[in-house]
Amino acid sequence: MKIERNHISDILALYRMTDPITELTYFIERYYIDPNTSTPCVKVIVKANFENADSVVVKCINEEEHPGHIIEQQSVFSEHMRTNGIITPRRYPAAGEEQALCLTYFIENTPLIVSVEEYIGEEIRKIDLRTAYKIGRLMGEMHRIAERDNLHMEANSIFDVIGYNEASGYNRFKELGEAGHLQLDKYQQITEMYEHRMKNLHTVWSGLPRFATQGDYSINNLTWVGEEIGIFDYNIAGEATLVGDMVTEGLLTAYEMDLAEGLTREDKLRLFDSFIDGYRDMRKLHDAERRVLNDLYAVVSSMWFTSIRYHEDSLEKLLERAELDKINTLLEEMKQILSRDYFRV
Repeated sequence: MKIERNHISDILALYRMTDPITELTYFIERYYIDPNTSTPCVKVIVKANFENADSVVVKCINEEEHPGHIIEQQSVFSEHMRTNGIITPRRYPAAGEEQALCLTYFIENTPLIVSVEEYIGEEIRKIDLRTAYKIGRLMGEMHRIAERDNLHMEANSIFDVIGYNEASGYNRFKELGEAGHLQLDKYQQITEMYEHRMKNLHTVWSGLPRFATQGDYSINNLTWVGEEIGIFDYNIAGEATLVGDMVTEGLLTAYEMDLAEGLTREDKLRLFDSFIDGYRDMRKLHDAERRVLNDLYAVVSSMWFTSIRYHEDSLEKLLERAELDKINTLLEEMKQILSRDYFRV
């Protein structure tokens, strides 16, 4: 299977768009077989240009983890944000009385969930202090709207601090420690401090504000529109505890984005602080949220996934190279993060 120009034209016609396509730009084009079900899977995101109309983005998805009803909920959430002042692509309704934002379109007996949205600009390439502050403001405003309007989704965020959290390297850290690769006393001290802070979070987590959120404020999902930042790509939007989303994605902004010229790794906490400043300028934290800030920062930052694995100076890579001094330094840094309070609340 391959999604060609004629397929995109057919899909656009379902959304009352019949202008001839002048150019297609494929942002993502993936075709593969699900190893668990042996069924064909598709993820295609393509920009269509026209001679006399604005460009649009067409998304065609067939993946088990992205069912149609969730994509529709994510689209409705996106539209709610747009109509409440957030700079985000307009989702076009399909033809027909139901005005659905997502449809099912078949190619070779494979059902694809399709949607069409406006194109609002190229992704941001580098992060600096001003950009981090603006991203924080954007998240704060979106969280404020979600809480005010009681917005929910059936899907969960991938950054649940006490649940499934793709930004956590703690499980891998425990594997390394239990396999005897880490100095035993340091490993035990770190796990005890981590588990103590996690216990504090578990005690209050269910009472913290939890609403729908976009789920991925990476700069590749953001674009400058004049002096403000717009956001797109809601494919992992879902429910999140708001203060946990703030801390986790603030660290994602600071730790994982490419740095603008003049910034170094030593500036990453300044980027995080700018993000938090922007957020708190737009949404006031509840007392209960302020009380968990330090536990949140400690558990998320100390076990940041790329500091445990993936990066060249991660714990896993240092162990592979037997760089004992650097391993001990990293373990001491983890202890320091877990033993101190970062926020003055």
